[in-house]
Amino acid sequence: MDKVDAGPKGAVISFHRDTFAKPEGLIAFIQKRANAVKLRPDHKLVFQHKWEDPADRARGECRLIDDLAGLAQGA
Repeated sequence: MDKVDAGPKGAVISFHRDTFAKPEGLIAFIQKRANAVKLRPDHKLVFQHKWEDPADRARGECRLIDDLAGLAQGA
């Protein structure tokens, strides 16, 4: 990952050089969460989730980063 922008409606994740180490894992992640996760044409991942409370947002953002890091490592 290169950058994560999170707000009360979710997060937008940018990948370094617009690539992901294990694209098959990312595809499976998106398919499992088709209602909440989309890959934009500019290769940014959009995760829709309501995080009104900043503490919830921080926890959710960390969980999302951990999930994607695990996928990139093939876990």
